[in-house]
Amino acid sequence: MSIKANTNTVESAGKLIPNNPAGADSQSGRVLADITCSRSAGTLGSRSSEATEGELEKMTIRIPPFLHDVLGKSQTVGEVLAIVFFGVGLTTLLFFGFPEMTRGLPLWRSSIAYVLVVDIFAGCVANFTYSTSNYYAAHNKKRLVFIAVHVHILIVAWLLGVDFLPAVIIWGYTIAGALVVNALKGSQLQLFVAGVLLATGISVTVLGMESPNYFLVISLLFMMKVMFSFTVDHYGKAKEG
Repeated sequence: MSIKANTNTVESAGKLIPNNPAGADSQSGRVLADITCSRSAGTLGSRSSEATEGELEKMTIRIPPFLHDVLGKSQTVGEVLAIVFFGVGLTTLLFFGFPEMTRGLPLWRSSIAYVLVVDIFAGCVANFTYSTSNYYAAHNKKRLVFIAVHVHILIVAWLLGVDFLPAVIIWGYTIAGALVVNALKGSQLQLFVAGVLLATGISVTVLGMESPNYFLVISLLFMMKVMFSFTVDHYGKAKEG
């Protein structure tokens, strides 16, 4: 009686859960559909990524070789506009906001000072870009030459007739700091050391230097340009040699 009942139960279970080819086909169809959808999504994502890269390439400007030392080999339109607007815009604002800067100065001195200040301000931003940072990261000798020729702050101080001693101190500290940071290329300490040196330089300049406000602005951005935005390898592309 018990065996019979169990047999009936098994048979009933067999009837309840039949070997259903149609159900299996349906399940396989759903799996195939999911795989197809995933592949389609992946293809669309890949195409979207390629489209984005294509759009960025269209927005990239090839920099002429004679400007590689300024802007690297290529820049996006947005980066170029930001560099120009910051350099020219802030310099113009500074000259108009502090008319005493050029009061009584010959036009030629004011003009040269204006150009040098534009170079300082624009370079401060340009050196943060991917192209410029990587260009100098791959050329150690050019980095050293760039640091050595940056006497802008001394010339600007002379042209504008401000106290020369603070300019010499700021220049000396900036160049020495830049050489230290440059010597740490490839080290994870480079960014940290550069940040500490920049923070120290800003603090000492603002609290300890007696200079006109406009010259403090020029000095601090000069320091940032040479010692931090230029000398730090922001994208990890530094090479020896």
